[in-house]
Amino acid sequence: MSKRKLETSASDAVEAKKQKEIEYSSNIYLESIEIGDKHGIVIGYVETIFDEEEHTTRDQSRTFKLRKFLLNNTMGYKIQCHTYNDNIRKFMTDLKEREKIMITDAQIIAKSRFSQGTAPFDINLILTSEIEKLGTFVPTKKIKKVTFDNVKHSLGNIINIQGYLRSTFRYINNKTTTESVATITDGQWKLIISISTSETLNFERGAKLDITGELDYKDDDFHINISNIKNISVIEGSTMDLEDLIKSSKRIVRN
Repeated sequence: MSKRKLETSASDAVEAKKQKEIEYSSNIYLESIEIGDKHGIVIGYVETIFDEEEHTTRDQSRTFKLRKFLLNNTMGYKIQCHTYNDNIRKFMTDLKEREKIMITDAQIIAKSRFSQGTAPFDINLILTSEIEKLGTFVPTKKIKKVTFDNVKHSLGNIINIQGYLRSTFRYINNKTTTESVATITDGQWKLIISISTSETLNFERGAKLDITGELDYKDDDFHINISNIKNISVIEGSTMDLEDLIKSSKRIVRN
């Protein structure tokens, strides 16, 4: 092997080690970041990139372009990141989902009304912000089997849970989300479940389901995000009647 190739291989190995050693931003760290900081540093992977939007200012004097993506810290927090106008080309041209990135000099802002983030803040990428790519996100989480009694302690984990379908799936389609949403219950507590799919979801109300998905927390509720319809299966021979389904309305509180 030539000296040049040896040097290249060594450089690649050093870079790979560097990427591995740079850890994702912890929940404690994210919770310590203050609104208004213009030099924020966060590390996560790009979970979702949204389509470009066009909006008009409140005084109707001009229009502006907006593009957003969700940055996941792998520990339960998702940060909604915004880019505007010319900065869209700077930051979004080569950005891909599942890339691990470090954002520096981020402008930390209060969460917008329609934010899909679960972190305590949103991010604006401004002219001085930078994105450094650190490789590709590789899931390492094992599936954690939980019950309604202990599910809240598994935020950010891939969980498996069984429950009765309290409300059937309804399709939601607006500017911020496209998904089907339902609720499940154990007879006392209820949980929101959601899935993005074009397939028909013909699960009967009261049916007992076995569900695997990632536990998330948004809009003051726990959500199980299901990545594939194959992660929902019916447990035959067990159902819950309508009267008991109606009674099971207690929300699981985060504390």
